[in-house]
Amino acid sequence: MKNLVLALFFILPYSVYSQGFMPGFDRFSGRKTAYITLKDGQKIEGNIKKIKRKKGSFRKIKILNEGKKVEFSPDNVATMYLPADGLERLAQRLDYLDNAATYSNMSLNMKTISEGYAYFESTEVMVNKKKTRHLMMQLVNPHMGSKMKVYFDPVAKTTMKVGGGIGPSFGGVDKSYYYKLGDAPARKVQKKNYKKELKTMYGDCPTLLSRLSEKLTWSGLAKDVDEYSRCGNSDVVSK
Repeated sequence: MKNLVLALFFILPYSVYSQGFMPGFDRFSGRKTAYITLKDGQKIEGNIKKIKRKKGSFRKIKILNEGKKVEFSPDNVATMYLPADGLERLAQRLDYLDNAATYSNMSLNMKTISEGYAYFESTEVMVNKKKTRHLMMQLVNPHMGSKMKVYFDPVAKTTMKVGGGIGPSFGGVDKSYYYKLGDAPARKVQKKNYKKELKTMYGDCPTLLSRLSEKLTWSGLAKDVDEYSRCGNSDVVSK
């Protein structure tokens, strides 16, 4: 066990966080408190008992609140802080807890996020070229402000991982995310079409577009989003 933990300290920060975003979580702990805010403003706390999902999207959430099991439909939920389970929580703490001073999105409870929680919010999402749906999406750039929100794609394909077989596997970069600008529906951006999405994503930041016209990499997505969030400020540095 000691050797495994030591290995995680070296492997996880590089592999899971190579893009600078939080990882997308798909396992949650029933031992820590989950925090749910309904669309009517009601706040509910409790331990997760069961989560039903289909193709990565939440369908039902059941928690134990004051000794009673309460079930929610995502249609009624505004935001959620759900505690990640196992290695996922450890990986997040390794990378984010030591960088709390860099957090800039004061509208979120960054302390809770740094303690191993995923933050979800209800948002409108383009599910195809003509149709949108309101879904609970995990925000993966809470530390980058709110000019552009980036969400985990629960059905994203990933690049090759390290390990596997009978043991754990690590790494792999997600090949797609969803991004949201203002009140517009969140749109999917994929590794294969990132170049085509540049003007839509960063159209009001010519300095960033100029830099990306010379050097564009999918692995630099988080850096690009971070620079965009600061575009127009004196602390933006193009490299």
